Amino acid sequence: DEFSSIIAKNLDKFRVRNYGVPGYSTLQSLLLYDELENASVKSRKLVVLGFSDHHGSRNVASDSWLMRLKMASNRHEWISTPYARINGEGDLQIYPPKEYQKWPFSEYSVILQQMQLAYSSQIDRKLKGQQETVTFQILEKMASNIARDGNEFLVLVMRAKKSARQRYLKKFD
Repeated sequence: DEFSSIIAKNLDKFRVRNYGVPGYSTLQSLLLYDELENASVKSRKLVVLGFSDHHGSRNVASDSWLMRLKMASNRHEWISTPYARINGEGDLQIYPPKEYQKWPFSEYSVILQQMQLAYSSQIDRKLKGQQETVTFQILEKMASNIARDGNEFLVLVMRAKKSARQRYLKKFD
């Protein structure tokens, strides 16, 4: 059973809607919430976000995450995802969807594939420092938007390393 189905069975006085999308980032969940709010889907009282610490990689569109999306698409479709970064003033900046950029001729050369993996690892290391800050700011913006709309917000930490879980719990206690 899905989490939402279990909740619906146990809270039969409430109408439970599941807007969760497997593979979404926290940023995509925020954008979906805002889209639903703008579309006048306003019957919410409580918004529950299922959260995992790997959302940080998704939120900044790390190369390793984009590569996994590309591989999951059966190598025929391009999948792109919006992403966020912290700008020079320390504010959250949201960017349009980005897709994994496969190097030309890399499908014919193991050397090119290995070079691209090494390059992607370097990019990911640079982004790692922003992942948690970006995710905190996305969660803060989501909490603010949900409160603005008169709803309650619950972040359900589904999976996280102990140290990350403690930081997230401390931040949003």
